[in-house]
Amino acid sequence: MKIIRTFCQAKQLLLNDKLKLTKYLKLVYQTPVSYEGVRKALGYDVILNNMKFEENQSEIFPLTLKLIKRDISLFDFKEFTTYLSTINNYICFSKSPYPQNEQEFQDALRIILDNGTFIQKFLTLQHIVIYFDSRITLYCQLATQLKDAVRDHQPKNTEEKILKLFWEQIDIYDQEKIESLIEKQTEPQNPTMKIEEGIKKEFIDLIDVLQVECEQYHLATQMVIFEIISRLYFDQDVEINEKKLQQIYYVEKQCQCKIEQNLSNLNNFHLVLYTHMLNLNQHEINILSWDKIINELTIRDFATMTIDDAFKIWLLLYEIGRQNSTVNDKIIEKLMNQIQLISNKYYVLLCELLIETKNSKTVEFLKKWYPKIDLENETPQNLCVILDAFNSAKLLNKLVLGKFLNALEGKMEQLEEIYVENILISLVDHQYQHEKTFERAVKFELFENTSKHFLLGLLHYCQLYNQSHPRVKEIQEVLVQVLTKEYDESILIEMLRILITAIRKKSSQHIEIIPELKPFIKKFLESKEGNLMGQESQFRSVLQKLYNIK
Repeated sequence: MKIIRTFCQAKQLLLNDKLKLTKYLKLVYQTPVSYEGVRKALGYDVILNNMKFEENQSEIFPLTLKLIKRDISLFDFKEFTTYLSTINNYICFSKSPYPQNEQEFQDALRIILDNGTFIQKFLTLQHIVIYFDSRITLYCQLATQLKDAVRDHQPKNTEEKILKLFWEQIDIYDQEKIESLIEKQTEPQNPTMKIEEGIKKEFIDLIDVLQVECEQYHLATQMVIFEIISRLYFDQDVEINEKKLQQIYYVEKQCQCKIEQNLSNLNNFHLVLYTHMLNLNQHEINILSWDKIINELTIRDFATMTIDDAFKIWLLLYEIGRQNSTVNDKIIEKLMNQIQLISNKYYVLLCELLIETKNSKTVEFLKKWYPKIDLENETPQNLCVILDAFNSAKLLNKLVLGKFLNALEGKMEQLEEIYVENILISLVDHQYQHEKTFERAVKFELFENTSKHFLLGLLHYCQLYNQSHPRVKEIQEVLVQVLTKEYDESILIEMLRILITAIRKKSSQHIEIIPELKPFIKKFLESKEGNLMGQESQFRSVLQKLYNIK
């Protein structure tokens, strides 16, 4: 009790100083106090909360490993999965090279192998195969021993049968992942996996028992059951009779209810996994589930989240139309804090999300990110997407635009139409002449399904710098085809902007409008009578004088 009282008195010390926390953990390790004693003591949450992403460079994690060695089986679900997340974060993002961290990783797995429960061993392998950075398991024989331990385990009940059954699927996925790493030097990006038909059938055979028992199962098992059921609905490759469907639906609801009561106890891997399963499993009940997930994200500490987790959540919420400004800002804040860890594999996704999602920190993020971008060595595709993000945020000026264009020198021929479109829009917005971009743009064939933004961007560039180019007529002919098929006011609004550009230029040169397009422009202007801020007469005067549109 004296030790526990001493621990309690140290609460303020723990809250205020991580260096003192490290020293304190060393002191506790030298005493006979058990992890159970530490857990009951005031200040325990401080230790648990300090096992976070930013603090993984410190001694806190190795010291905690030593402290919990004897008591790993006492960990509850939240403690254990926090521990697993910390292993991944500590190894992957420590300042030390991999070989120096190998011992900590080996120690962590050894503790689980020697003292963990079957469910803990299953959870560890699930994280290693699906979540952990693949590099950290390549040199670790203990991971193989852990797989053997789970593979050789004889299930004692239906719950263990479910976990053992799902491990068979994880093992298949692991082999595919290793083959991909060896052959292609890449690994699957999807955090979920397609479940084999045979495994689904075995699962369905157990549904009678699950209907009775599942409510009492461990949260990890309920997550597995929900994942299998979600795949049953999504893949639809197994025939299920009506009675079984009703039983499956009942089991699904039981598991879903338990999971959503414990969202705060899910680590980031399981939360991301649950959101993906929910997205596969499109039932009406899930509308409320998304609200609960967003509420959880608004209060969750994103410091414990990896860059990969953050992007997966951000993208999924965008794709399902459940964007939340608070969550968006938290993700941007998290990315700003770890901006040096953002791999260029995320650049396209990052820029697309910055453009498409509204949040208050976009400009701040881009300003901080710009100095970190290696323009000269970046791919031309990434450069174009980044350029578009800066232009959309109104952070682009001629100086910055010039730097992007210099970096693109010699790479223009690699660009597809969509990327050239981004550059054209930036050139027009800043009235910047760049012949290399124009030369690339006019090489693309024009069709009715060509992006209207590309067509209008190229036409606007011609209005500024090359009014007599043959493409001026060709673009208008395509626009006439598009407008004849579907009257699109957005095209005509941009056309008006292009035509009015002529009066702002010092040169008297301007593009010629083909006769077939003039009726569309006239019709649009007439339909907007009184809605163009009183400038109809000015527009009509310009159109009549320069383009003979009466």
